[in-house]
Amino acid sequence: MADVPPPQRPDPASASTGTPAAAPRTGGAPDRGPDSGGDSRLRWIIGTVVAVLGIVLAVLTYYDSHRTTESDLDDKASAEKQEKGPALEVTGGFSWYGPAWYASRSDRISFKDRYSEDTVWELFRPSKVTPVGKTGTSIVVESRHPTTVTVHGVQVRDRHCEAPLDGSALSPPGIGDGGSDAPPVRMGINLDSGRPVTRDITDDEGLGGPFSKQFTLDQGDAQEIQVSFRTERQTCAFRADLLVTSQGKRHTIPIPVDAPVDDATTDRSTGDAAEPDYTFRVTAPAPRYARAYRSVRVGDDTRIDWAVKEIDAKDLTPDGTELSYSPDSATAAP
Repeated sequence: MADVPPPQRPDPASASTGTPAAAPRTGGAPDRGPDSGGDSRLRWIIGTVVAVLGIVLAVLTYYDSHRTTESDLDDKASAEKQEKGPALEVTGGFSWYGPAWYASRSDRISFKDRYSEDTVWELFRPSKVTPVGKTGTSIVVESRHPTTVTVHGVQVRDRHCEAPLDGSALSPPGIGDGGSDAPPVRMGINLDSGRPVTRDITDDEGLGGPFSKQFTLDQGDAQEIQVSFRTERQTCAFRADLLVTSQGKRHTIPIPVDAPVDDATTDRSTGDAAEPDYTFRVTAPAPRYARAYRSVRVGDDTRIDWAVKEIDAKDLTPDGTELSYSPDSATAAP
């Protein structure tokens, strides 16, 4: 016969209240007691702080991303604007010192007895005389595009030519080499060619083969260029452009006859700002001239002045693009 457990005595508390006694715990989490409410509040506070920090970080990240995007768009718009503008900025150089002779169609030129160092050059303005055999200029180019700019050479356009000027020949004061801090890139054009192309300058100052010294400039880089235009047969008026490429696109930059060293050039006769002249003029040495003149230095060591003296025009002989002066001792100017 199976054992029968003894009857259990009723719990006095439950007996007195009529409430069943709680079953004894046999497992699970222990009773946390009176501090469990404080732990919940702490967890709620920590969770709230973490959530707020997450929102703040998300807002800051969005703002920074938005600001960076706007900055990138502004930079891109600025770069595109620069790309649409001129590839090069052109200012005056220092290495070009001009031809040895000038010519005029007129055989009657009047002169003062004496000129100062500054006023003597008024005689050689393009409106009065034309360079003989060779004209040109020196310019400094600075890259303005954000991308690399490559300079390939020069093109001649709007060329109009006629017979050489044979009225009067006039030599300017000797000034020597214009000087330059760094050697310029030199190039030349033969205007007597049916299709003038840019050529190298040889060691003896002649024209060599096709131009081989193409160069590139990054944004802000600068380089001086000296370009000359030559003729042995005619008088020519023309314009010229630099040929450059940037981002695969071809650009032409007009070359001024006398580029200003500063942002503006001044008309000496009026003192007002003047637009640069873009029309070059040059005349070949004529077989003979009606009259010829030389600029002669006068005065003492305290002051440099110049006078213009007539010489025998028969002492001038054309030699390619040059005029050779070989005076006879009996007719030589003082």
